[in-house]
Amino acid sequence: MRRKIVGLAAGACGTALASPVCAEPITFDASLVVTCTLVVTDGTLAPNSDYTSLSSENLGGAAASVTVTALGGDPTLTFDAPTITSTNDVSAATAQIKYSSLDGASQAYTSTQSTSTASDLADVYTVHAKADDAGGFDAGDYSVATVVTCSG
Repeated sequence: MRRKIVGLAAGACGTALASPVCAEPITFDASLVVTCTLVVTDGTLAPNSDYTSLSSENLGGAAASVTVTALGGDPTLTFDAPTITSTNDVSAATAQIKYSSLDGASQAYTSTQSTSTASDLADVYTVHAKADDAGGFDAGDYSVATVVTCSG
């Protein structure tokens, strides 16, 4: 009976005439995907003295913050083009954002989409927003918004 088992083992590795010693590779695979967690704290807009600018940098305004934590690689943050909304007419207003991070990312004020690749797996972004209208802003509620997306 022992001969039959040895013969079967040898046959599994090659021919029945092969040595009873057999070698087979063992492979370990991994697929890494960058995953992100974003924690956002909203900011506050405040007007300048002549109501032609609403900004998080004006007296009474406050910056927003985005804390990013990633696994699997350095994350890329995409900030959509900012928009301004209000019950008032804002068709003449231009919305912009700028940001910087503890890790050294920096974006000057822009009204277009922008991206930033973090060089660490954790970072904190400070985001400012503003809207300018040479004709001024009437009394009312205003909101400047951007959507931040994290990808790998």
